[in-house]
Amino acid sequence: MSQDLTGLRRGMASVPIDLKRGRLLPAAKAVLAAAKALSRIPMIKHEQEEFYHMLGEACALLQACRQVREIFPLAITYAPKEEASLVSTLEELVAILEAETQNGARDILDSRQSVFNQGKSELAEGNSTAARATFSALVREFPEDAPLMTQVGEAFMDGGLYEDASHYLGLAAALSPQSTHVLNRLGIALRKMGRFDLAEEKFRSALSLDPKDPNLYFNLGRLYLDVRQWQSCLECAEAALALDSSFTQAAQMVAYCSRMLKS
Repeated sequence: MSQDLTGLRRGMASVPIDLKRGRLLPAAKAVLAAAKALSRIPMIKHEQEEFYHMLGEACALLQACRQVREIFPLAITYAPKEEASLVSTLEELVAILEAETQNGARDILDSRQSVFNQGKSELAEGNSTAARATFSALVREFPEDAPLMTQVGEAFMDGGLYEDASHYLGLAAALSPQSTHVLNRLGIALRKMGRFDLAEEKFRSALSLDPKDPNLYFNLGRLYLDVRQWQSCLECAEAALALDSSFTQAAQMVAYCSRMLKS
């Protein structure tokens, strides 16, 4: 029980800080939790009086907060023994703030997608300089977003700009080292740049994570085809075909490598 009260005290102590930082939702939730606790948790007299005081101060802070007033028209006041009324008011405030948070998140996603689409359009128009600037600004805003890095890398891959692609796919791989998709796409970009040793490393890293993906074997075999290592290419193509007997390109690679080894 004392742990519950300690957590509530900590939450209430953070209310003024959260409000100053514009973190309205956690502030409102902390006050709501304390208001509910007065009827849920048995307290001795001095603990009740402590929470009466904290609730009164917190409600005054919420009421005085300009951002709260702009979105919530009801008065946020508290008097001891009127917790039920306060809980109802705060639940309404929290619901509004949660909706605002969700709308804000959607706005961010919409804005991000709009900028991403702009970058893709610039690439399609052949304006790689503008696209680089657009995508660079976008990823600076979301530096920990591995899927975004991957998308940007893929966009450059589609535009045939493999050095740019490898840069962003490399950032994605650093953020998601267990992603076979990212490692595979990074390997392809590096192969197209002629960086065969590094590409081989990425394909083999992906295979260590998923040794039953026929596409990974095929892509590694495609690398060996480029460097004319026919036996290694044949082994990779056969491995891909063993995992997927309908893999037409792998079958063609087997046939080609077999001919080259006999020539």
